[in-house]
Amino acid sequence: MGLELRIEEQTYVLSNLQDGRSIELSRLPGGAQRLLPGLNTPTEAQLEAAIETAENWLMPHVSGLHGQMLDVADPTGRLTSGLLAVLGTSERSWSLAAIEQAFVKVVDLATGRHAPAALHQHRLFVADLLLVRELAHHGQVTGVCLSRDRH
Repeated sequence: MGLELRIEEQTYVLSNLQDGRSIELSRLPGGAQRLLPGLNTPTEAQLEAAIETAENWLMPHVSGLHGQMLDVADPTGRLTSGLLAVLGTSERSWSLAAIEQAFVKVVDLATGRHAPAALHQHRLFVADLLLVRELAHHGQVTGVCLSRDRH
């Protein structure tokens, strides 16, 4: 049994993986744009509002997630390209501590005096990473793995 977060253009889908099947738990319509609407690099207030939205969506589902591996399917390529462009990493699996560290670094970049151009160009990546972080943190998953295949 496992857990999957699927990043789509207009929605996030949270599912349990059982016996090779995906059983949908919930959808967040609007996806990254719902978490971080607009076109500018997110402000601290926007990030806090996005965290609250993510938590409200996730909290009904996190109690049964403890100890599972979180598989992130990213057919959009946003998370993958943002990790490389903004954080300079092509890592595909992380511990909870490593996800937290990546998120803190992105928040520091976004709320700093001069946010890097890469962050502005990969704004929706910030929403994706924020949601992965919230899910990993509140679900107390064992780790996070970014799928290699683009479904």
